[in-house]
Amino acid sequence: MKSFRSTGIMVALAAVLAGYTFYEFKKSADDAEIEQGDRRVFQLVRDDLEDIELTVKGATTILKKDKEGNSWKLVKPVEDLAESSAVEGFIYTLLTQKGKVFQADGEKNPKWADYGLESASSKVTIRGKGKSESLEVGKNAFDGSFYVRVGKELWLGDRGLAQLLERESTSFRSRKIYRGPEEVKQTEVVLDYEGMKDTYVFKKSDNKQQNIWTMEPDPGFPIDSFKVSLWIQKLTGLNGAGFVDEVPKGKPSMQVKLGGWTVTMSQDIGEEVFVTADKNPAFYKTGAA
Repeated sequence: MKSFRSTGIMVALAAVLAGYTFYEFKKSADDAEIEQGDRRVFQLVRDDLEDIELTVKGATTILKKDKEGNSWKLVKPVEDLAESSAVEGFIYTLLTQKGKVFQADGEKNPKWADYGLESASSKVTIRGKGKSESLEVGKNAFDGSFYVRVGKELWLGDRGLAQLLERESTSFRSRKIYRGPEEVKQTEVVLDYEGMKDTYVFKKSDNKQQNIWTMEPDPGFPIDSFKVSLWIQKLTGLNGAGFVDEVPKGKPSMQVKLGGWTVTMSQDIGEEVFVTADKNPAFYKTGAA
């Protein structure tokens, strides 16, 4: 009987010791994680996000996910479609950022002004599932790191984290010029460039099994329907190379009306081409080709 009790006591002691050892191991691992800078800055995950607010040098960019949750829209400083790849890339990089807690001299309420965080010029806030998380970047710390504010805590982050919050709103903005229906059955082209003036219309046959295009007025030679389809496909998929702040002074060299949209191209000095669409709120620069 005594032997049975002794065995039971030993088992209980072993269980307690094992639990204590696991606790100390976990605590040590957590402490090491923080010291080594392996702690995630944000806890929200990609599918949770509903909107992102980014402020860089006083300029604020706001991105919101659509109701279906499939794409993002830019709502500030202008309302426009967002470039999905740019937003998704930013989210991935943002959510994988890591840093470490840094409370100088054990202070619980840091003097934010000492770390350049009283009114930080760079800040990002992400929201979703009824939660909100924010990050602000302050001044240089040491060894290339930066002071950052995560919620109410003072952290250290690397240069990559600071650079991440230097994004301008245009980097998220869609560069797709035409945004009308995919199927185009009629296209009117008006040319006025280097002495060439012409107006003609392409029309697609109603027979869905055939891809036949006709041209008006009749040019007097056979029309290659494949080339017409390819040209329209390239035009409707055209992306701008960059945004233009001011309306170009050059006169329109070509207008194309298709799908209820009018795409206007202006040839300027230096072979630069500026493109806009009547239902798109932006001016783009693109290549001469």
